[in-house]
Amino acid sequence: MRPFPCRLVCAGALLFMTVGCAPAAVPDTTVEDTAAVNAVREAWMAAFNAADSDALANFYTEDAIRMASGAPTVTGRAAIRQYLADQFAMGTTTSVIRSDELQLMGDWAFDRGTFTGTMTPSGGGDAVTVEGRYVVILRKQTDGSWKLARAIDNIPAPAGQ
Repeated sequence: MRPFPCRLVCAGALLFMTVGCAPAAVPDTTVEDTAAVNAVREAWMAAFNAADSDALANFYTEDAIRMASGAPTVTGRAAIRQYLADQFAMGTTTSVIRSDELQLMGDWAFDRGTFTGTMTPSGGGDAVTVEGRYVVILRKQTDGSWKLARAIDNIPAPAGQ
């Protein structure tokens, strides 16, 4: 009678332990998360164009940081709400956002692009149109929603300035 090869038993046991202990495959949510982040951008733009600072503030995490061109850094959802309300009090604004790059990295995403905004002053006067750039970092929440954790925008100076 031939002894059962020990190497075969050890290899089989090792394979069984490796497969048996392997974590379950993590589902790929890239398509769903991409759609969700795109929907956040569209809904944010709609709320911005409606001058709804309360709705806009709800797109941000409690500890969000917003850095707007020519303005001090604003930290926290409540402060961002107030900053936006103050901006809307100056006039009516319409904006179009165009995403140039969206990257997902687990529970984080960043969105980079450009915007065009037109503001008509409340006190009268000509409308002013600006074009700028933005980067936002979003964090996936425990309920599966995406919120802005960091936001920065800038309006480049005209060439030669």
